Amino acid sequence: MESLWRTGDLIGKTVVDERGARVGVVDDLNLSPQGWRVDGLLVTLDNKAADMLGERKPLFGHAQVNIRTGRVQTAGDVVILSGTLDELAVALREAHRGEQAY
Repeated sequence: MESLWRTGDLIGKTVVDERGARVGVVDDLNLSPQGWRVDGLLVTLDNKAADMLGERKPLFGHAQVNIRTGRVQTAGDVVILSGTLDELAVALREAHRGEQAY
């Protein structure tokens, strides 16, 4: 039987790219009102990742991005994304043009 995850199991997990470079931490989940499924993760970026991704840091706090669940390779002790930070930066720029999660 497949084990179920609770939202609290993901909140606070470290997020890394496929090479192990730290991206940030899961801060929240994006739920779809149709079907009640998780469509994405709200990730609070580390400063270095924010710079690499071209995200502006607010005056207080850290930059955040929405990452589609399709970009998640696996989740366990950490959340591993498909692709490198460079590849994610390209996808993020494209997503900003359409104002959507990447």
